[in-house]
Amino acid sequence: MLPQSNEDFRQLADSVNSGGMDGRRGVVERVSASQKAVSEPSPMSKPGVRDSADIVSDSTVIATPVVGVGPGVKKPGQAAPTKTTYSVVVRWEDGSFGIVNQDVDPGLKKGDPVVMNEGRVVRLR
Repeated sequence: MLPQSNEDFRQLADSVNSGGMDGRRGVVERVSASQKAVSEPSPMSKPGVRDSADIVSDSTVIATPVVGVGPGVKKPGQAAPTKTTYSVVVRWEDGSFGIVNQDVDPGLKKGDPVVMNEGRVVRLR
């Protein structure tokens, strides 16, 4: 039976992404693409930059909002960058199902025979 709920899909993805699946064979049941907004990292998240909790001072700190230009400032109407991920539902040889999430379009369709190779599904030749 195919997974029906978001929880079913999450459990399948967790089991496949945990590793140890290389060489496993199956057949593609479905491929879907989804886009998620990608947020740019904060300047404070760069290595060597101190967290605000690490800064200790006896002086008064005045916070000023950032106004103007820079990598963290978006122009009105500018869309946030997106990242496309591909979820491949596979029916394994033992009859179980799994979901493999990939950042690159696998170029697969329903019915394609596949094998797990280094954490990705690849079409069998």
